[in-house]
Amino acid sequence: MRPAEGEQVTSWLVRTGHRYDLSPQQLLAAMGVPTTLTRIATVEEHVGRNRDVIAAHFGLRGLALGARGDVLAYCLNSLLGTYRYLYLDHRTHIITAKGSRYCPMCLADNGGAWLERWRSPLYPVCFEHDVLLERHCPTCGRPPWSTGGWMVRTRESWSCTEAAPGERPRRARTFSCGEDLRTAPTRSATPQQLETARLIESLALSAVRDADESLEVAGVSSDRLDYFTALLELLDERNHGERTVFEVSGDPEVVIEGLGVALRVLDAPDVTSCAAVADSYGLLDPNGSHTPIAGDTRGRARHPLLGAIRLLSVAEHLSPAAQLTFRTGRLRPRYPVSDRRPRHPAEPVAEQIPLAWIPQQLWPGVLAPHIADEDYKARACAAMFLARLGTPRPWQLIAVDLGLPRSFAAYPPALLRRLRATGTWPDFLRSLETLADQLIESPPPIDYSERRWNANDTDLVTKVMHYALEHAPHPGRYDGPTKHLIQVFWELYTGSDLRLAPEPFGLAEHVHPHHQAVRARIGTGHDDLFAAAAIHLAEATTTGSSDIPLWWQPP
Repeated sequence: MRPAEGEQVTSWLVRTGHRYDLSPQQLLAAMGVPTTLTRIATVEEHVGRNRDVIAAHFGLRGLALGARGDVLAYCLNSLLGTYRYLYLDHRTHIITAKGSRYCPMCLADNGGAWLERWRSPLYPVCFEHDVLLERHCPTCGRPPWSTGGWMVRTRESWSCTEAAPGERPRRARTFSCGEDLRTAPTRSATPQQLETARLIESLALSAVRDADESLEVAGVSSDRLDYFTALLELLDERNHGERTVFEVSGDPEVVIEGLGVALRVLDAPDVTSCAAVADSYGLLDPNGSHTPIAGDTRGRARHPLLGAIRLLSVAEHLSPAAQLTFRTGRLRPRYPVSDRRPRHPAEPVAEQIPLAWIPQQLWPGVLAPHIADEDYKARACAAMFLARLGTPRPWQLIAVDLGLPRSFAAYPPALLRRLRATGTWPDFLRSLETLADQLIESPPPIDYSERRWNANDTDLVTKVMHYALEHAPHPGRYDGPTKHLIQVFWELYTGSDLRLAPEPFGLAEHVHPHHQAVRARIGTGHDDLFAAAAIHLAEATTTGSSDIPLWWQPP
C-alpha cells in the first residue's frame, strides 16, 4: 500500500497493518525490522533508519513518509523548532508532537490517512473542508495517537485507540475507546480565520525558502525568518506564556486568533502605530516578560525585531544611561545580549564594544565638538560611555575595568546631565554609535586592557625605560630628568593622561601645565626610543606582541 501524499508514518503503518490483519508492531517484525518502541517520534526514527528495507518489501521506490512528503509540515516544524530553541528552551530545536489533530471529513474522504501537517501546532485549519481541526476524541476526550495503544492494536486508522472512558491509559491491559473519528463533530472556520491561516502558510513557506530576504516591519529593517518568529513570540505573549499554544493539544481557535492579532500588530506602517496597536492588545508590555524596559532585561532571550520596535517607541522617555544600554542611537536598538542562551546565526549582530578596544580616555577629536580635547575627565567619561553601549554594567565596574579610580563613577552621570541640559545628547549619542561602528569595522591593533595592566606596574615601566635608554642607538636630545621621558611614554603607551595615572606617575591638576610644556619640548624626537620601550615591555610581560604600534588613532 503506497502512502498517501504527506501521510504520517504512524498512519501508514496502521493502515497497512490492518490490511494484513496485523498490528504495526507485528507488521514491522514481519518485515525483519522489529521494535518494541511505542512513542511516535522514536517509531518514526526507526522506520526512517530502515526505510529501504521496508520499501523493498512492498516494492515501493522513493518511499516518502511524514515530513519528507509534506513541505508545509517540514516548514512549520522547522520554524517552530527554531523559535523554541532561540526563545523558549535552547536545549532542543526538535519538535516531538504528542498526538495529532485531525479533520473528520478528510478521514472519511481519503481512506483514513492522517496528514503530517495535522501534527503541527501551527496548522489549525483544513482548507479542503473549511473547518477547524479537532484535537480530542469526542468520546474519551483524549488526543488521538497520544499514547502507545496504536502500536499494539489491529484497528482501522480512523478508530480511536486511546483508553476507553474510565480506563487508565498506562495500565498493562485496557479497553480501547474505538470511536469512529470520521463521525466526530466539526467546527466551521470563519472567512477571517481561513484568511489568517492561508497567510501564515504563505509566510512559513517564504520564511524557510527565503529566510534572509530583507523586508521592513513597522519601519524597522528585518528579514522573513525574524518576522515569522516575531509572530510566534507575540502569540506566546498573547497567551501569557501558556505552552499549549505550541502543542497539538492546544485549541486551534486560540492559535489562529493569536496569530491574527500578531499579524495586525506587525502590519502597522511605523513604530508608533505598531506600538499603539500592540498596547491595545496588551502586547509588547514594557513591564512584561517579553519586552521589558526595567528589571532583568537579560533573563529571557529577547526577540530582536520586537525589542527594536518597543525600544524605539519609548526611546525618548528613557534615561541616557538606559539609552546607552539599549543602544537607541542606532536605527535598530537592541537588548543586551543574553548570556543564558547560545546565539543563532539569524540573530542580528550588534555586540558590545570590547574593553580591549577602549583606552582610558577616548582619542582626541573623535567626539568633537561635544568633548573638548583638553577636558581629560570628559574624555574618560566618553570612554566609559563607549564601554556602556549594549551592556547594563554599572559605572563603578566600568571605571575599575578601565583602570580608573572607583570614585570616578560619579563623573559620567554628571556629564550626561550636562549634555541633556544643553540639548546635545541626541547628537552625541549618534556620534558615539558612529564611533562604535568605526571600531567594529576597523578594530584597534592595540589591546588597551593589556596595556593598562602592564603599565600599572610602575616599577617595571621605569626599568624598561632605563633599559631602552641604555641600549638605544639614538636616545634623543632631551637633557631633562628621565622621569619626564617615563611619564610621556606612559601616556603614549596607555592612551591616557597622567592625571589618571597611578602613583608615582600621577600628576595633580596644578602641575599638569608644566608637564604639557615638558611634553612639547620632548616632541616626536623620541618616538624610536618609546617604540623600543614598548617592545621591551611586551617581551618582559610575555603577554603582548612586539609588532604593534606605540599609539593608534581611529581613521
